Amino acid sequence: MKKEDAVNAIDSLGTNIQDLNARVWTTVLNPREHGLGETLLSIAAIPVVNAAFFGHLLTSVVVKEVPASVFDTVSNLGGGKKKEP
Repeated sequence: MKKEDAVNAIDSLGTNIQDLNARVWTTVLNPREHGLGETLLSIAAIPVVNAAFFGHLLTSVVVKEVPASVFDTVSNLGGGKKKEP
């Protein structure tokens, strides 16, 4: 995997997490519109979504700071030449 691919995948995931967070909070703040069951489930989901957000934030920073050469090295770890019998 190239660094650019990893950064793009993480950015896409971040967008999905932000969208989910917005939907959860919208449901919680509008209980009459969404009903009691959905509101309670959304309240329970807030800590999970926040943990995912902070995990994404940390991963994003780490991936952007790691040099591209590390991605090339890690991608090639299991791909050694096989010896012919």
